[in-house]
Amino acid sequence: MAKTNRPTTEHPPTFLEQQEQKTAKVDTIKPRRPARESTKHKRYESTRVETGIVRRVRRDGTGKPAYEASVWVNGRALSKTFTVLRDARRWREENLGRRATGDAKIPQDRRITTGQFVKTVWFPWLDEQIRFDILQPSTVLWYKIGAKRLVSEIGHGRLSKVDKVMLRKMLSSCIEAGNSESVLHQLRASTRSVLALAVERDILTANPSGSMSGKNAPRALRRPTSDPKAWSEGEAQAFLRYVQGDRLEALWILFLGSGLRRGEALALRWEDIDLDERTVTVTRSLIQINGRATMSYPKTEDSKRTVVVGESVVGTLQTLRRIQAAERLAAPQWHDAEGLVFTTSEGVWLRPEFVTRRLKRIVAEAGLPWIRLHGLRHTMASLALQNGIDVATVSERLGHASVGITVEIYLHGSKESDRAAADVLDAALHG
Repeated sequence: MAKTNRPTTEHPPTFLEQQEQKTAKVDTIKPRRPARESTKHKRYESTRVETGIVRRVRRDGTGKPAYEASVWVNGRALSKTFTVLRDARRWREENLGRRATGDAKIPQDRRITTGQFVKTVWFPWLDEQIRFDILQPSTVLWYKIGAKRLVSEIGHGRLSKVDKVMLRKMLSSCIEAGNSESVLHQLRASTRSVLALAVERDILTANPSGSMSGKNAPRALRRPTSDPKAWSEGEAQAFLRYVQGDRLEALWILFLGSGLRRGEALALRWEDIDLDERTVTVTRSLIQINGRATMSYPKTEDSKRTVVVGESVVGTLQTLRRIQAAERLAAPQWHDAEGLVFTTSEGVWLRPEFVTRRLKRIVAEAGLPWIRLHGLRHTMASLALQNGIDVATVSERLGHASVGITVEIYLHGSKESDRAAADVLDAALHG
């Protein structure tokens, strides 16, 4: 075998050799896809009517003529097509005036899908409502949950193509899926808000969401239920007797004696209560978002109010204050730094969902008809109205914007009043 100086195995290429190999390669560039030629000029014949308005008719003679008005704003042409020349002139004059004052709006891309618009435009807009104190975080979360159903149903299609037929079809599919009326109400509200913003951004010319809540709109069948919205006077008294000695006894009595909402009661501080004047002042609310308790503003501006409470409420609050002072001294660490009225034995805020679950357990143990926690507010309003308190006073205690809301929602009849009405009618008819 002949000897050679060549190594038995070749060495890998050096760095410089690798660079030479790279430069030696010919870059392969994919040919660009040819742009599709527009055939609009072949199908239509255009004639200039006046500055900024063009009349178009089909070359084959079918269809009606259309008038396209256009206005240039910041280097971009805004255009819109009308069937009547008068409407095209009005639209152009309005936009020329907006351009002169700087109020002309650049529309969004009309090719955007419903899902893209919800996530990139509507969600940030909702977050702005929180920063401007227009909507509460819990309300924004409620809207976003409803928008998820909207996106899952029609989110893949263009937002500019959304119409009444599409919305009614979406609503019908949700009803067939077995969703309740409350879920459908949430879907309608979110859809209405999304499409209203689309109209404001000039993606839609009109909001078609009215077809979802009209008289002939698809609706879910209401499930028959025997659960009352409010207790009678006897049932409320039985509940108060059962909760005597309960740690949250003062909270239950406050609910029935004042009609406060759940978050309003849980956000109360001792400085908001005047035991001598028997008043409770509502200035904020405790809400729960994603399992975390957060302080927020009341539901509406009218919700900020001062409510006079009875002696029974004052007595239980005085007892609670003494108990809380003893717990503060006994606790190794007191977590509440705001002086809240209702806390745990260590000063931790009470989560709203915890209070709801506790009421449900108490009602089941007491054998009373099941009502929601908001039903205690219903009970207070109904008993006040049934016992002769005027509607205006009850409306102020509840923090309603109008008396009509109080009458429509909270004026519930009772079996006793229904029986008394039957006796009065029987006496009037038969002597």
